[in-house]
Amino acid sequence: MNINLDDKIESWLESKFKESDFENCFLVEQQFNPANNKLEVFVDSDNQLDLRVCTRLSRYLEEKIEEEGLLGEKYTLEVSSPGIGRPLKFKRQYIKN
Repeated sequence: MNINLDDKIESWLESKFKESDFENCFLVEQQFNPANNKLEVFVDSDNQLDLRVCTRLSRYLEEKIEEEGLLGEKYTLEVSSPGIGRPLKFKRQYIKN
């Protein structure tokens, strides 16, 4: 992944996660595929992570990415929970799962 993009996504989310609606959320992983200009961002929460939260985070990141022109005009952004098929990475995920 582009180090600059990686750092920016992490920084933006770190800032967003300080807001009361997102304070239990955390970044699990991000993957960028330059072949199809697709950015996948996996987030989780100490509480239940619902579609509304993922949608709001996606819109937030989309706005930031476009402000900085990081991925050009055509890109795909997916923000979701890691899902059942992905391994747990952090101790705080084990408590919920």
